[in-house]
Amino acid sequence: MTAVASISRSSSKVVSVLATLLFALLSACAAETSCETMCKELVFNCDYAAYPSVDSCLQGCEFDASKGADIDGELECIEAATCDPIETVSCARQFNPEAGAQ
Repeated sequence: MTAVASISRSSSKVVSVLATLLFALLSACAAETSCETMCKELVFNCDYAAYPSVDSCLQGCEFDASKGADIDGELECIEAATCDPIETVSCARQFNPEAGAQ
């Protein structure tokens, strides 16, 4: 095998590995967070008055997460509540330790 052929194969492997890593990184960045999913549900599907926009909901959700709220659990509960406002508030209280103190 010539040196040129060896370098060409090595370069090809490096390019292949880099392409795989780039694809994995882009896929991870494109994944929606639980806060984003929950806020879109509340704002677009439920028209939840407490959040006039997804951005305002995200601010609250990210704050709650920083205080220890179980966002994944709250999201599952909200999806099961099918936009019922009383159930939605119950979900917030059940999965967010700060919500009960308000």
